[in-house]
Amino acid sequence: MSLLRSIPLTSLRTIAVVLVLAVLTTLVAAVLLPRTVPATTRASSADRPTRLARPTLRTVLRAVGRYTARTVMVSVPVVLVIVLGGLLINRPMHYVRNVGDVVKALTPRTQVTSRIAPLPQASAYDAVPAATWKASFHDVGDGSKEATWTGPVSGIKLPVRVVLPAGYRPDDGRTYNVLEGLHGWVGDPQSLVTGIASPQRLQEAIDAGRIPPSILVFPSLNVDGGQPDCVNIAGRPAVGTWTAEEIPRMIQATFPNVTTQRAGWMIMGISAGAYCAARTAYDVPQRFGAVGVMSSYDLPGEGSLAHSGKTLQAQNGLSTMLGKREPDGMRFYVLGAQDDSSGAARAAWLMDDAVRKPDSLTVDTPASGGHSWTLWNNYFPSLLTWWGSDPA
Repeated sequence: MSLLRSIPLTSLRTIAVVLVLAVLTTLVAAVLLPRTVPATTRASSADRPTRLARPTLRTVLRAVGRYTARTVMVSVPVVLVIVLGGLLINRPMHYVRNVGDVVKALTPRTQVTSRIAPLPQASAYDAVPAATWKASFHDVGDGSKEATWTGPVSGIKLPVRVVLPAGYRPDDGRTYNVLEGLHGWVGDPQSLVTGIASPQRLQEAIDAGRIPPSILVFPSLNVDGGQPDCVNIAGRPAVGTWTAEEIPRMIQATFPNVTTQRAGWMIMGISAGAYCAARTAYDVPQRFGAVGVMSSYDLPGEGSLAHSGKTLQAQNGLSTMLGKREPDGMRFYVLGAQDDSSGAARAAWLMDDAVRKPDSLTVDTPASGGHSWTLWNNYFPSLLTWWGSDPA
């Protein structure tokens, strides 16, 4: 079972194997299917019996065998073609990485009792040796660089992707803004590289002057393969520490020419990652000046917060928390298609009702687009343009 769970679903080898199996089973079916059809004879009226003969057990079993064989020979190629199509869609988007992800996504979650733990004090991060905050990134050939890095306070060890603009050098005399992006469930950092064509979109926005020179960073949230948390949950990996503090500090240490100004830092996400982006910004308002919320639900829908009872859910609704936070000029861009079954448009409208000055919120609720990569890919340039429109 563990071997099956580890089968990679984004590998070209897996896709090739399924393609070969689909072709072979189709050919086998084409050859053998006619043989399962019984030969028919046209009996003359004189030869027809005057009464129906009761079929023998052997005749019944042969008929059942023929129908079973036909069903298998038709259904197996069809299923393999459907699987092949799913793999081709999944490969660039990285919805799931292996069969284990599929099993976990389909496994129902039971209600648990969770308690939100606060982020560590600044002294916990200051006690870490400076060299520990640096990560070593290598080029992965899709416009991004990757490092597997361990958060020195949370202990979380996961992949992180960065996208650098053309010509970036640590000593080039320029100051770079930073956008931290959070993937959805199921997903991983590569899905934000390929799914929204972020290297291309970033360079286009910089070249057109819509945003200043900027760096994208996409950390993984898959701490244990389950639904990602957005905050520190007692007894769980400290994902809040990872996204809110450790990733920004690692970027500052590894790329020393990034800005220290709050207005130059944005956190964004898609789907479950969109909820996490806003929820993280609430926890560290001094860190991020802008938040991009692309197709979020209002109440937590994934992770521990979604499975800890209605009271905790209600307390952690994005609109509820936005209405209660101390306004400090934070900017929000909230996207949600009106035909999104997760209620993304409603979440945008609720947040718009709750926001208080000097915080500001831009609502973008197209009539159609659903909960899809097509929507996020189409509107990511709009998010970048909105970010760059900040006079600060």
